[in-house]
Amino acid sequence: MGSNQATSILLELRGSQLKVPNMRHLYKGWVSGVSPHYTTIVLFTDEIYEKLLPKKDELDKAKACDFGYTSAGYFFCWDDAIDREEVTLETGDQYRAEALEYIRYHLGSSNRQSPEPQALTAQLMLFADIGKFIREECDPEMAKSFFAELQYIIDCCGKEQKNQLSGQLPTKEEYWDMRYGTSGVYAYCVIAPYMIDVKVPYELFHSPEMRAVWVEMNINIIIFNDIISLKKEVADDAIVSLIPVTMAGDGVGLSEATKIVYEELVANSKAFDQAVAVLREKAKQYNETAQSNIDKLIECYEAFLTGVMNWSYTNARYKVSQDIQKDGSLLVSL
Repeated sequence: MGSNQATSILLELRGSQLKVPNMRHLYKGWVSGVSPHYTTIVLFTDEIYEKLLPKKDELDKAKACDFGYTSAGYFFCWDDAIDREEVTLETGDQYRAEALEYIRYHLGSSNRQSPEPQALTAQLMLFADIGKFIREECDPEMAKSFFAELQYIIDCCGKEQKNQLSGQLPTKEEYWDMRYGTSGVYAYCVIAPYMIDVKVPYELFHSPEMRAVWVEMNINIIIFNDIISLKKEVADDAIVSLIPVTMAGDGVGLSEATKIVYEELVANSKAFDQAVAVLREKAKQYNETAQSNIDKLIECYEAFLTGVMNWSYTNARYKVSQDIQKDGSLLVSL
C-alpha cells in the first residue's frame, strides 16, 4: 500500500462524520474513579513539563493534555523528542539505542560501576530519578521486568518511525505489531503491584494467565483510544490508526470500518472479563492473601483502563467532549 492510498483515505475522512455507539457502557461494572492525589500529580507533571518543554506552544499543549490524569506524561515527552524533529531512521535508531542504555544503567540492569551514559535530551535525563526510585523501592525482579517492557516500547517506537517515514499505511498485522508496544500499557502493568502496595507470588505474576489479562487490557485501551483520537489524527494528517488501517485493509468506508472496530472492542471487553476469570481461578492454587491481592490488582487494572477512557473522552488533546450525545454515543465531525 503506497502513500496514494493513505492520501485517498485521509481525503475521504476529512469532513466526514464518525458515529460510534456508547463505549462506556461496555465497562459499567468495572472499577472507576480518580486518584485523591490528582491535584498534586497535575502540579508535579506541570513542573516537569516546564523544565522539558522550553517552547510555549509545546508547553501549553502538554499541559492541556492533562497527562497527570493517566501518568503517561513521561512517555509522551520522550517520544515527542523525535516527533518534533525531522530525523532519519538512522538518527532515530541512535536515539533509541542511547535511551535504552541510559535506562538500563539507571534501572541497575547494567554495571553501575561503569561511567553513566550520556543523556542527550532533557527528556531522557529525567529517567535518572525514575530509575533511582525503581531501584530503591521495587524488588530486582520488578525492575528487570520494567526494563524489559520499556525496551519493548522503544523497539516498537522504532517500527512506528519506520512506518511513518515510509508514507504508507501498514497492514493490520504490521499495525498491531508496533501498536502493542507504543501504547506503553505493559510497563504500567508491571509496576502496578508496587503502586497499590500488594505482593503477588512470582510464578503467578509471570504466568500466562496474568499476561493474558495484560494483553486484553492493552487491546481494549488501544481500540477505544484509536476511535476517540481519530479527529485529532485527521487534523494532524497522521492517520496510522485502527479505523483508517481497517478501511485500507478491508476495502471499506468509514461507517463499515467503524462498525468493525467497535465490534472488536465489544468482543475484547468480554475477553478481558474472561481472562480475569481464568486468572482468579489460577490464584486459587495460592493462599488467601495471594487471592485477595489478585483481586486488588484486577481492580487496579480496571481503574486504569476506565481512567484512560474517561481521560480520552474529556481531555483537550482529542477535543471530543462536545461530541458526546445524550445516549453516550459519539458524533464527531472529522
